[in-house]
Amino acid sequence: MFKSTVLLSIADVMTVTGYKRARAGSIVARVNACTEKQGFITPRRGCCYIKAFCQMTGLTRKEVLEVIRPGKEGE
Repeated sequence: MFKSTVLLSIADVMTVTGYKRARAGSIVARVNACTEKQGFITPRRGCCYIKAFCQMTGLTRKEVLEVIRPGKEGE
């Protein structure tokens, strides 16, 4: 199955943050609200852009990808 390197699902946010589904869902909603406020189109329900997530959390894209896709070296 193809895994996007542009979008994070709620399950991905759960893996990165260690939070449960409800908290991860609220994080995705906040990231999407920020994205929409900046004038960008938000992705499908239950997903957010990795770039926006990284800006809000202070993590790098490589750090996020290493956690959710171990062994891929953050491609």
